[in-house]
Amino acid sequence: MDEYLALPWDYSVSPSGNEEFPYEATVLELGCVAPGKTAWSALWNIEDAIELWIENARNKGEVIPEPVVKTDKIPTRYTVGTANYTDDEQDT
Repeated sequence: MDEYLALPWDYSVSPSGNEEFPYEATVLELGCVAPGKTAWSALWNIEDAIELWIENARNKGEVIPEPVVKTDKIPTRYTVGTANYTDDEQDT
């Protein structure tokens, strides 16, 4: 399981439209979605969603897709709403 969790999944965070959990994090390659009261809590929760998704796929004998971005670097792009943040760019 750790080898899958260590892969460089590309996360995005966007408004969910839910008042209780106004943000959701998504991993498009897997179709995982995790809610959060803040953008950071949604990112935190997506780790559990990835683990559950992979465990379920393995139990069903399904193929687990590779991340779209193939790199040894840990993903550093997070999309929050319509603003994109990377290690190289910051809002000033």
